[in-house]
Amino acid sequence: MNLDELRLDCAIKQKRGLHIIIASVIIWGAILLVHMSSMNILTKNLFTFICTAPLLPISYVISKVIKVDFQNKENPLTSLGVLFSVNQIVYLLIPMWIYPTIPDKMLMVMAIIFWSSSYAFWLVV
Repeated sequence: MNLDELRLDCAIKQKRGLHIIIASVIIWGAILLVHMSSMNILTKNLFTFICTAPLLPISYVISKVIKVDFQNKENPLTSLGVLFSVNQIVYLLIPMWIYPTIPDKMLMVMAIIFWSSSYAFWLVV
């Protein structure tokens, strides 16, 4: 298979990452509810971190519901996409630093990291 056929295969079998998109919408909905609450900003930021943790378990469950091949082990581009996305975990050190120093900006930093992780995956798919 050439590169275009691999990309098409990955896009079809994984429905262009629809399971990740739906899980992200759920997570950002939860983050919205947290930030609409009357808690202080440090508590909101803590719950923001907690809300992001179940991304993969939620996307896995959604993939089963909408019948998406979650791993697609036959396609080497899937491993490359996962590698690009997992690479973004290192960037979580930034909001961990922002959390106590500039707590009002942590949500924006988390949004940038979430977006860049999704964008790295979409470059492959």
